[in-house]
Amino acid sequence: MKTKLLNRSGDYYYCSSCGAWHTLKPDTKGQQHLVYFNEAETNLESAKYFFCTLCNKWHKGTHKAHHSHRAHIKSDGKVNLQKPSAKIKRTNKEPVIGGFDGADGLWKSFDEHLNSIGSAPLRERFKEIHEIGRSLEMEKVQCFSRKNGFSFTIRGLKVGQVILNSTGFTLTLIKNIHNTGYRSVRQKKDEYLFTGTNMNHISNSDIRAHLLEQSQTLLTLRCRNAIGYMEKWLHCLLIEQMEAGGLPELGLDFLYYETPVGKVKRNQQFGKEHVDIVARERNSGALVVVEVKKDDSDIDAAIVQGMSYVNWMRKHRSHLLPRVKELGWDVDLDNVKLYVVAPGGSMPSVNSNARVVLVNRNWYVDERVEIIN
Repeated sequence: MKTKLLNRSGDYYYCSSCGAWHTLKPDTKGQQHLVYFNEAETNLESAKYFFCTLCNKWHKGTHKAHHSHRAHIKSDGKVNLQKPSAKIKRTNKEPVIGGFDGADGLWKSFDEHLNSIGSAPLRERFKEIHEIGRSLEMEKVQCFSRKNGFSFTIRGLKVGQVILNSTGFTLTLIKNIHNTGYRSVRQKKDEYLFTGTNMNHISNSDIRAHLLEQSQTLLTLRCRNAIGYMEKWLHCLLIEQMEAGGLPELGLDFLYYETPVGKVKRNQQFGKEHVDIVARERNSGALVVVEVKKDDSDIDAAIVQGMSYVNWMRKHRSHLLPRVKELGWDVDLDNVKLYVVAPGGSMPSVNSNARVVLVNRNWYVDERVEIIN
Protein backbone atom coordinates (compact mmCIF):
# COMPACT_ATOMS: atom_id res chain seq x y z
CA MET A 1 0.00 0.00 0.00
CA LYS A 2 1.39 3.40 -0.99
CA THR A 3 1.59 6.31 1.45
CA LYS A 4 -0.08 9.69 1.00
CA LEU A 5 1.17 12.54 3.20
CA LEU A 6 -1.47 14.82 4.64
CA ASN A 7 -0.30 18.25 3.46
CA ARG A 8 -2.36 19.56 0.54
CA SER A 9 -5.46 21.72 0.39
CA GLY A 10 -8.42 19.41 -0.19
CA ASP A 11 -6.99 16.45 1.74
CA TYR A 12 -9.41 14.73 4.13
CA TYR A 13 -8.76 13.39 7.60
CA TYR A 14 -10.63 12.21 10.68
CA CYS A 15 -10.46 14.64 13.63
CA SER A 16 -10.41 13.00 17.06
CA SER A 17 -11.43 16.27 18.76
CA CYS A 18 -14.60 16.88 16.74
CA GLY A 19 -15.40 13.24 16.00
CA ALA A 20 -15.87 14.24 12.36
CA TRP A 21 -14.08 14.53 9.02
CA HIS A 22 -12.28 17.73 8.02
CA THR A 23 -10.83 18.92 4.74
CA LEU A 24 -7.62 20.95 4.59
CA LYS A 25 -8.12 24.53 3.46
CA PRO A 26 -6.32 27.66 4.70
CA ASP A 27 -7.90 29.42 7.71
CA THR A 28 -10.54 26.75 8.36
CA LYS A 29 -11.26 24.41 11.25
CA GLY A 30 -9.69 21.63 9.15
CA GLN A 31 -6.38 23.51 9.20
CA GLN A 32 -6.71 24.48 12.85
CA HIS A 33 -7.46 20.92 13.99
CA LEU A 34 -4.73 19.16 12.02
CA VAL A 35 -3.06 18.50 15.37
CA TYR A 36 -5.97 16.12 16.12
CA PHE A 37 -5.43 14.02 12.98
CA ASN A 38 -6.39 10.42 13.83
CA GLU A 39 -4.40 8.10 11.59
CA ALA A 40 -6.17 4.89 12.65
CA GLU A 41 -9.70 6.19 11.99
CA THR A 42 -8.68 7.91 8.76
CA ASN A 43 -7.36 4.65 7.36
CA LEU A 44 -10.17 2.32 8.34
CA GLU A 45 -11.60 0.15 5.54
CA SER A 46 -14.96 1.78 6.33
CA ALA A 47 -13.56 5.35 6.24
CA LYS A 48 -15.76 8.06 4.77
CA TYR A 49 -13.02 9.08 2.27
CA PHE A 50 -9.89 7.52 0.81
CA PHE A 51 -7.12 8.69 -1.52
CA CYS A 52 -6.94 6.69 -4.75
CA THR A 53 -3.42 6.25 -6.13
CA LEU A 54 -4.85 5.19 -9.50
CA CYS A 55 -6.87 8.38 -10.01
CA ASN A 56 -4.59 10.54 -7.83
CA LYS A 57 -7.63 12.03 -6.08
CA TRP A 58 -9.99 11.50 -3.15
CA HIS A 59 -13.00 9.20 -3.39
CA LYS A 60 -15.99 8.65 -1.12
CA GLY A 61 -15.65 5.45 0.88
CA THR A 62 -18.65 4.06 -0.99
CA HIS A 63 -16.56 3.98 -4.21
CA LYS A 64 -15.70 0.31 -3.73
CA ALA A 65 -14.25 -0.31 -7.20
CA HIS A 66 -10.99 1.50 -6.40
CA HIS A 67 -10.49 0.32 -2.81
CA SER A 68 -7.52 -1.78 -3.91
CA HIS A 69 -5.74 1.45 -4.90
CA ARG A 70 -6.27 3.27 -1.60
CA ALA A 71 -3.27 4.96 -0.02
CA HIS A 72 -2.32 4.96 3.64
CA ILE A 73 -2.69 8.51 4.97
CA LYS A 74 0.06 9.81 7.24
CA SER A 75 0.86 13.22 8.68
CA ASP A 76 3.63 15.15 6.96
CA GLY A 77 6.40 15.90 9.43
CA LYS A 78 7.20 19.11 7.55
CA VAL A 79 3.73 20.55 8.24
CA ASN A 80 3.36 22.73 11.33
CA LEU A 81 0.68 21.06 13.42
CA GLN A 82 0.22 23.99 15.80
CA LYS A 83 -2.96 26.00 15.48
CA PRO A 84 -2.36 29.05 13.25
CA SER A 85 -2.62 32.44 14.88
CA ALA A 86 -4.84 33.75 12.10
CA LYS A 87 -8.46 33.94 13.15
CA ILE A 88 -11.36 32.85 11.00
CA LYS A 89 -13.46 35.89 10.19
CA ARG A 90 -16.87 35.66 11.74
CA THR A 91 -19.83 37.97 12.12
CA ASN A 92 -20.86 37.99 15.78
CA LYS A 93 -23.83 40.30 15.46
CA GLU A 94 -26.08 40.46 18.51
CA PRO A 95 -29.27 38.44 17.81
CA VAL A 96 -32.58 40.30 18.02
CA ILE A 97 -34.74 39.28 20.99
CA GLY A 98 -38.41 38.68 20.27
CA GLY A 99 -41.42 39.13 22.52
CA PHE A 100 -42.40 36.84 25.34
CA ASP A 101 -44.46 33.97 23.93
CA GLY A 102 -46.01 32.62 27.10
CA ALA A 103 -44.90 30.78 30.23
CA ASP A 104 -47.64 28.14 30.13
CA GLY A 105 -45.86 24.87 30.77
CA LEU A 106 -42.44 26.50 30.43
CA TRP A 107 -39.75 24.34 32.06
CA LYS A 108 -42.33 21.87 33.37
CA SER A 109 -41.35 19.44 36.14
CA PHE A 110 -42.04 15.72 36.35
CA ASP A 111 -44.35 16.19 39.35
CA GLU A 112 -46.42 18.72 37.41
CA HIS A 113 -46.80 16.23 34.57
CA LEU A 114 -47.75 13.47 37.01
CA ASN A 115 -50.36 15.60 38.75
CA SER A 116 -51.93 16.62 35.44
CA ILE A 117 -52.99 13.01 34.69
CA GLY A 118 -56.58 12.51 35.82
CA SER A 119 -56.59 8.70 36.00
CA ALA A 120 -54.96 7.12 39.07
CA PRO A 121 -53.91 3.92 37.18
CA LEU A 122 -52.38 6.04 34.38
CA ARG A 123 -50.52 8.17 36.93
CA GLU A 124 -49.09 5.03 38.50
CA ARG A 125 -47.98 3.65 35.11
CA PHE A 126 -46.44 7.01 34.16
CA LYS A 127 -44.52 6.99 37.44
CA GLU A 128 -43.42 3.35 37.02
CA ILE A 129 -41.90 4.02 33.59
CA HIS A 130 -40.02 7.04 34.92
CA GLU A 131 -38.70 5.03 37.87
CA ILE A 132 -37.33 2.33 35.52
CA GLY A 133 -35.05 4.93 33.96
CA ARG A 134 -34.10 6.46 37.30
CA SER A 135 -33.11 3.03 38.63
CA LEU A 136 -30.56 2.61 35.81
CA GLU A 137 -28.35 5.54 36.73
CA MET A 138 -25.29 3.26 36.86
CA GLU A 139 -26.06 2.24 33.27
CA LYS A 140 -25.80 5.92 32.20
CA VAL A 141 -29.57 6.31 31.73
CA GLN A 142 -30.57 9.93 32.40
CA CYS A 143 -34.15 11.16 32.75
CA PHE A 144 -34.92 14.72 31.68
CA SER A 145 -38.23 16.51 32.12
CA ARG A 146 -39.63 18.20 29.02
CA LYS A 147 -42.41 20.70 28.43
CA ASN A 148 -44.80 17.87 27.52
CA GLY A 149 -43.32 14.81 29.25
CA PHE A 150 -39.87 13.35 29.86
CA SER A 151 -37.09 11.60 27.96
CA PHE A 152 -34.43 8.93 28.51
CA THR A 153 -30.92 9.72 27.26
CA ILE A 154 -27.77 7.57 27.22
CA ARG A 155 -24.34 9.00 26.37
CA GLY A 156 -25.85 11.91 24.49
CA LEU A 157 -28.44 10.00 22.45
CA LYS A 158 -32.15 9.82 23.15
CA VAL A 159 -33.35 6.23 23.69
CA GLY A 160 -36.93 6.85 24.80
CA GLN A 161 -39.54 9.46 25.62
CA VAL A 162 -42.97 9.82 27.16
CA ILE A 163 -45.29 12.48 25.74
CA LEU A 164 -48.57 13.45 27.38
CA ASN A 165 -51.72 13.77 25.27
CA SER A 166 -55.44 14.33 25.80
CA THR A 167 -56.22 10.64 26.46
CA GLY A 168 -53.12 9.63 28.43
CA PHE A 169 -49.54 9.42 27.16
CA THR A 170 -47.42 7.81 24.46
CA LEU A 171 -44.22 5.90 25.23
CA THR A 172 -41.67 5.83 22.38
CA LEU A 173 -38.71 3.45 22.65
CA ILE A 174 -35.87 4.52 20.36
CA LYS A 175 -33.25 2.06 19.14
CA ASN A 176 -30.07 3.70 17.84
CA ILE A 177 -28.47 1.64 15.06
CA HIS A 178 -24.99 2.49 13.78
CA ASN A 179 -24.67 3.42 10.11
CA THR A 180 -21.61 1.31 9.28
CA GLY A 181 -18.82 3.38 7.79
CA TYR A 182 -20.23 6.65 9.09
CA ARG A 183 -20.31 8.47 12.43
CA SER A 184 -24.07 8.54 12.59
CA VAL A 185 -27.01 6.41 13.66
CA ARG A 186 -30.44 5.69 12.31
CA GLN A 187 -33.31 5.28 14.72
CA LYS A 188 -35.98 2.62 14.93
CA LYS A 189 -38.96 3.79 16.97
CA ASP A 190 -41.70 1.74 18.61
CA GLU A 191 -44.69 3.61 20.03
CA TYR A 192 -47.09 2.49 22.76
CA LEU A 193 -50.24 4.43 23.57
CA PHE A 194 -51.33 4.38 27.22
CA THR A 195 -54.96 5.27 27.88
CA GLY A 196 -57.48 4.49 30.60
CA THR A 197 -58.36 1.20 28.86
CA ASN A 198 -54.92 0.19 27.55
CA MET A 199 -51.98 0.26 29.92
CA ASN A 200 -50.26 -3.10 29.80
CA HIS A 201 -49.24 -3.78 26.19
CA ILE A 202 -45.54 -3.53 27.11
CA SER A 203 -44.13 -4.78 30.39
CA ASN A 204 -41.78 -2.98 32.73
CA SER A 205 -39.22 -5.72 32.16
CA ASP A 206 -39.32 -5.10 28.39
CA ILE A 207 -38.81 -1.36 28.90
CA ARG A 208 -35.91 -2.08 31.22
CA ALA A 209 -34.42 -4.56 28.74
CA HIS A 210 -34.56 -1.93 25.98
CA LEU A 211 -32.72 0.63 28.11
CA LEU A 212 -30.06 -1.90 29.13
CA GLU A 213 -29.55 -2.99 25.52
CA GLN A 214 -29.12 0.61 24.38
CA SER A 215 -26.74 1.30 27.25
CA GLN A 216 -24.48 -1.56 26.14
CA THR A 217 -24.77 -0.70 22.43
CA LEU A 218 -23.89 2.96 22.95
CA LEU A 219 -21.05 2.07 25.32
CA THR A 220 -19.58 -0.15 22.60
CA LEU A 221 -19.96 2.54 19.93
CA ARG A 222 -18.45 5.20 22.19
CA CYS A 223 -15.48 2.97 23.09
CA ARG A 224 -14.84 2.43 19.36
CA ASN A 225 -15.25 6.16 18.73
CA ALA A 226 -17.67 5.09 16.00
CA ILE A 227 -20.33 7.79 16.39
CA GLY A 228 -20.36 11.57 16.73
CA TYR A 229 -22.91 13.66 18.65
CA MET A 230 -20.02 14.71 20.89
CA GLU A 231 -21.57 17.96 22.09
CA LYS A 232 -24.71 16.18 23.34
CA TRP A 233 -22.53 13.60 25.10
CA LEU A 234 -20.59 16.36 26.83
CA HIS A 235 -23.90 17.92 27.95
CA CYS A 236 -24.90 14.66 29.60
CA LEU A 237 -21.55 14.11 31.32
CA LEU A 238 -21.56 17.63 32.75
CA ILE A 239 -25.08 17.13 34.13
CA GLU A 240 -24.18 13.70 35.52
CA GLN A 241 -21.19 15.09 37.43
CA MET A 242 -23.09 18.19 38.58
CA GLU A 243 -25.91 16.04 40.00
CA ALA A 244 -23.37 13.82 41.77
CA GLY A 245 -21.85 16.84 43.51
CA GLY A 246 -18.79 16.87 41.29
CA LEU A 247 -17.06 19.72 39.45
CA PRO A 248 -16.65 21.86 42.61
CA GLU A 249 -14.62 24.40 40.57
CA LEU A 250 -17.72 24.98 38.46
CA GLY A 251 -19.91 25.55 41.52
CA LEU A 252 -23.24 24.88 39.81
CA ASP A 253 -26.37 22.90 40.68
CA PHE A 254 -28.22 21.46 37.68
CA LEU A 255 -31.79 22.66 37.11
CA TYR A 256 -32.99 21.84 33.58
CA TYR A 257 -31.69 20.38 30.30
CA GLU A 258 -32.39 21.87 26.86
CA THR A 259 -34.45 24.64 28.40
CA PRO A 260 -36.96 26.40 26.12
CA VAL A 261 -36.54 30.17 26.03
CA GLY A 262 -38.13 32.90 23.95
CA LYS A 263 -37.97 33.74 20.29
CA VAL A 264 -34.67 35.10 18.97
CA LYS A 265 -34.11 36.40 15.44
CA ARG A 266 -31.29 34.73 13.53
CA ASN A 267 -30.80 34.58 9.77
CA GLN A 268 -33.62 37.05 9.11
CA GLN A 269 -36.31 35.11 10.99
CA PHE A 270 -37.47 34.42 14.52
CA GLY A 271 -37.21 30.92 15.91
CA LYS A 272 -37.67 29.14 19.24
CA GLU A 273 -34.40 28.80 21.13
CA HIS A 274 -33.14 26.32 23.74
CA VAL A 275 -30.44 26.78 26.38
CA ASP A 276 -28.15 23.75 26.71
CA ILE A 277 -28.26 23.71 30.52
CA VAL A 278 -29.84 25.99 33.12
CA ALA A 279 -28.21 25.87 36.56
CA ARG A 280 -27.96 27.66 39.90
CA GLU A 281 -24.69 29.20 41.05
CA ARG A 282 -24.14 27.84 44.55
CA ASN A 283 -22.32 30.76 46.12
CA SER A 284 -24.64 33.51 44.83
CA GLY A 285 -27.93 31.83 43.89
CA ALA A 286 -27.66 33.36 40.41
CA LEU A 287 -29.54 31.74 37.54
CA VAL A 288 -26.91 30.51 35.09
CA VAL A 289 -27.23 29.91 31.36
CA VAL A 290 -24.69 27.24 30.35
CA GLU A 291 -23.67 27.01 26.70
CA VAL A 292 -21.60 23.91 25.87
CA LYS A 293 -19.35 23.51 22.83
CA LYS A 294 -17.46 20.40 21.73
CA ASP A 295 -14.26 22.40 21.14
CA ASP A 296 -12.82 25.88 21.69
CA SER A 297 -12.78 26.96 18.03
CA ASP A 298 -15.78 29.29 18.25
CA ILE A 299 -16.14 30.48 21.83
CA ASP A 300 -16.72 34.08 20.74
CA ALA A 301 -19.84 33.05 18.78
CA ALA A 302 -21.01 30.92 21.74
CA ILE A 303 -20.79 33.97 23.99
CA VAL A 304 -22.88 36.04 21.59
CA GLN A 305 -25.45 33.23 21.39
CA GLY A 306 -25.52 32.72 25.14
CA MET A 307 -25.87 36.43 25.90
CA SER A 308 -28.99 36.55 23.72
CA TYR A 309 -30.57 34.02 26.12
CA VAL A 310 -29.37 35.96 29.18
CA ASN A 311 -30.81 39.18 27.75
CA TRP A 312 -34.12 37.45 27.04
CA MET A 313 -34.34 36.28 30.66
CA ARG A 314 -33.47 39.73 31.97
CA LYS A 315 -35.98 41.44 29.68
CA HIS A 316 -38.81 39.08 30.69
CA ARG A 317 -37.91 38.70 34.36
CA SER A 318 -41.45 39.63 35.51
CA HIS A 319 -42.96 36.88 33.33
CA LEU A 320 -40.44 34.26 34.42
CA LEU A 321 -40.45 34.94 38.17
CA PRO A 322 -43.82 33.22 38.89
CA ARG A 323 -42.75 30.13 36.91
CA VAL A 324 -39.40 29.93 38.70
CA LYS A 325 -41.16 30.19 42.07
CA GLU A 326 -43.63 27.43 41.10
CA LEU A 327 -40.68 25.17 40.30
CA GLY A 328 -39.01 25.99 43.63
CA TRP A 329 -35.69 26.80 41.99
CA ASP A 330 -34.60 29.40 44.60
CA VAL A 331 -32.62 31.45 42.09
CA ASP A 332 -31.96 35.16 41.80
CA LEU A 333 -33.48 36.42 38.54
CA ASP A 334 -31.88 39.82 39.15
CA ASN A 335 -28.54 38.07 38.68
CA VAL A 336 -28.55 36.02 35.46
CA LYS A 337 -25.11 34.85 34.31
CA LEU A 338 -23.58 33.09 31.32
CA TYR A 339 -21.07 30.23 31.49
CA VAL A 340 -19.52 28.87 28.28
CA VAL A 341 -17.99 25.39 28.68
CA ALA A 342 -15.66 23.89 26.06
CA PRO A 343 -12.71 21.49 25.87
CA GLY A 344 -9.40 23.13 24.97
CA GLY A 345 -7.13 26.00 25.86
CA SER A 346 -8.23 29.00 23.80
CA MET A 347 -9.79 31.97 25.56
CA PRO A 348 -12.18 34.31 23.74
CA SER A 349 -11.05 37.48 22.02
CA VAL A 350 -14.17 39.50 22.87
CA ASN A 351 -14.70 41.34 26.13
CA SER A 352 -17.63 39.83 27.97
CA ASN A 353 -19.13 39.25 31.37
CA ALA A 354 -19.41 35.55 30.51
CA ARG A 355 -17.33 33.06 32.41
CA VAL A 356 -15.44 30.77 30.03
CA VAL A 357 -14.78 27.34 31.55
CA LEU A 358 -12.21 25.16 29.80
CA VAL A 359 -12.24 21.41 30.38
CA ASN A 360 -9.90 18.57 29.44
CA ARG A 361 -9.83 17.63 25.75
CA ASN A 362 -9.76 13.89 26.51
CA TRP A 363 -13.01 13.91 28.53
CA TYR A 364 -14.47 11.21 26.28
CA VAL A 365 -11.69 8.67 26.99
CA ASP A 366 -12.87 7.75 30.49
CA GLU A 367 -16.06 9.87 30.50
CA ARG A 368 -14.60 12.22 33.08
CA VAL A 369 -14.81 16.00 32.79
CA GLU A 370 -12.18 18.07 34.63
CA ILE A 371 -11.93 21.86 34.87
CA ILE A 372 -8.50 23.09 33.67
CA ASN A 373 -8.81 26.87 34.22
